[in-house]
Amino acid sequence: MQRIEWIKRLADFIETALPSVCSMDELSHYVGISKAHMQRQFKLATGLSIGHYIRNRRLSRAAIDIANTDKSITDIAINYNFESQEAFDRAFRKLLGITPKSLKQQPSLANNLSLLPLTSKYLQLFPEIEKIIPQTVTIEPLQLHGVLQRYKRFQIDTQVEFDNNIKAMWEKFEQITEHWPVQDRRHFTLECRNTCSVNGDFTLMAMRTGETLAHPDLISFTLPQQQMLSFCLTSNSDTTEFLTYLYSVYLPKNGLHIDRLPILWESFENGDLHCNISVSKWKTLTPPKTLNYLDEQLFFLPSLRGQTRHKGIPFDKEQTVQRLEYLFGYWKSELANINIDNINEAKVLLIGDDLDKPFTPEFEFHSQLLTMTRNTHYDDDLVLPACSYLRALLTGTLTEISQSIEYIKYCAIPEMPFYSVHGYDILLEATPLLNKRYEIQLLLPVKKR
Repeated sequence: MQRIEWIKRLADFIETALPSVCSMDELSHYVGISKAHMQRQFKLATGLSIGHYIRNRRLSRAAIDIANTDKSITDIAINYNFESQEAFDRAFRKLLGITPKSLKQQPSLANNLSLLPLTSKYLQLFPEIEKIIPQTVTIEPLQLHGVLQRYKRFQIDTQVEFDNNIKAMWEKFEQITEHWPVQDRRHFTLECRNTCSVNGDFTLMAMRTGETLAHPDLISFTLPQQQMLSFCLTSNSDTTEFLTYLYSVYLPKNGLHIDRLPILWESFENGDLHCNISVSKWKTLTPPKTLNYLDEQLFFLPSLRGQTRHKGIPFDKEQTVQRLEYLFGYWKSELANINIDNINEAKVLLIGDDLDKPFTPEFEFHSQLLTMTRNTHYDDDLVLPACSYLRALLTGTLTEISQSIEYIKYCAIPEMPFYSVHGYDILLEATPLLNKRYEIQLLLPVKKR
């Protein structure tokens, strides 16, 4: 029997047995191969030990149960043969980048978190994918122009539709760029996901460098210089199988996780595709110098009521720094008045859309200046419900402050006893300093785990 054939049979047998865990003796007997040979060949063919593969599948299936059933996390941990909920929590967080309790609060994320079972195609492509040695590269600042498309969460059974949508996005971009000046250009597909995308929605952008011609659907922005890990995929590689390898094998094996978006896919005329990702070691992250203070205790803000002035943010401001620059430019004359020293005369800047509306990727593209109406209430007042927040003090340029905000949301909060919830980011203070620097006090809505 060919190796790919019996390993696929073995993976199917493991899947059928879950949540029960098969012993090595059972697996060896099932495929008719000695335990030592079976374990050695499985790892050579997949990059994973049988034990690690079974653990990954247990955690992935547990994630689906957390999201789709009313069972308690403790019961699910026991059902999937973890010795304690604490052990389950640690393993779950390390593999999937989120705690079980956070997933319970945001169940539709399970569609994006689960690592898929082994497929014959993965087994066929693994020897070539494993040979890809990533290089640490410095991506110089890029001025990019292109179109964007927002997508609902991706599931494997919708892959054909998803691929067709991406193809349609690039066809639209080709039409827009048909008469652009002929010159050497670089071609990118960018994957972004806003912090509000608890439902798994995300954004892809078809982008190019170089000179442009005006078009109403065209967006432009600059990516700052950054150090990234670059994987070169040949035309024979499959991105789905590569991503399975990246998340199941490479990142866990090297103790890494993706710490910042966007992911940059750069395509070349010879068919090569470079996947560029920003990564960090687990639990070796150091807070940015611009983060002066991050409160370890929750900050409780009582209910506020007042009149608001709304300002939307253009949807091409995909990066945190772009949205901050736009807000600080538009609300420049009001920044000095933002304070909450006197609750009856407070003025704060809310970042986010109406909380009563459905949660969408556009949530972060809205702002509202809330002015407390002292002793007077109006029918059109906005009532901000009482909520607990994580309080941060930051000092630096808007670029530096944006990096600190991303650090808090994507790196610090997952390691703290809190999880992010739907709500406004609230700017309590914004003091201009010299050299285009600011001192700001920011509240981020969270709850205790």
